[in-house]
Amino acid sequence: MILHGLPFDMTAYILAHEATHAYFKLHEGFPSSLPAQVEEGTCQLMGYLYLQYRKVMATPDESSQHAIQLRDWYIQSLVEDTSPVYGDGLRAALHAFNAVNSLQLLLDHIRETSGFPRL
Repeated sequence: MILHGLPFDMTAYILAHEATHAYFKLHEGFPSSLPAQVEEGTCQLMGYLYLQYRKVMATPDESSQHAIQLRDWYIQSLVEDTSPVYGDGLRAALHAFNAVNSLQLLLDHIRETSGFPRL
């Protein structure tokens, strides 16, 4: 459930995260259960990538100083999260994504191995 009044970027981040869970469950070939760090890390990665996209592509009217600061805070809080599942998972997913330089290759590897590429 998304709360009424939640800022646009946070709402969209949550939707990206949750849509990735749905993708894993509905897309043929993914195992019925992935390790928590892999699944949550990849979901966090999708939200993170969305926020980075918004940071670059937001139009001037969507980029009030408050919106920019809030988006930057969301991104920073994701990267600095200390939880083993969400924070470490995001950092592992981001490292793998940057190494393979392809979201499709990363998802293919997760589907085939239930894990991130060893780099």
